[in-house]
Amino acid sequence: MTNRLFVYGTLMSKAIDDLGAEPRSQLLRESVSLGAASMAGRLYDLGDYPGMVDTSDPAQIVHGEIIELHAPDVTFPWLDHYEGIDHEHPHLSDYERKILGVSINGRSTSAWVYIYRGITTPEQLVASGRWLKTK
Repeated sequence: MTNRLFVYGTLMSKAIDDLGAEPRSQLLRESVSLGAASMAGRLYDLGDYPGMVDTSDPAQIVHGEIIELHAPDVTFPWLDHYEGIDHEHPHLSDYERKILGVSINGRSTSAWVYIYRGITTPEQLVASGRWLKTK
């Protein structure tokens, strides 16, 4: 297990959207940023927030941030709720939380990440792999 979390959208410490402002503030109190990071994946624009889909294609990269949680057992219950994860009915959840490989400062590590499970279209793909609503 790990206490690291890869964030790539509304929960990034530099995000400026109103959406996610309260959870982002709480997450900042319950963690410390380890800095910019990236991982293999495809990023999709879902309107007000992004969704990342896991891929094994190393050419497709999602850029984000790794944070280290002070107490994952305290943070993950409310964070899972924010991300819409229903542990009693996981098939109804739009996201799932998985441990995957992440790169930070040229080194590989593992971190939790929220993976989007919904339907996407090619038009929604964010080719840069960067959610642009940050400061």
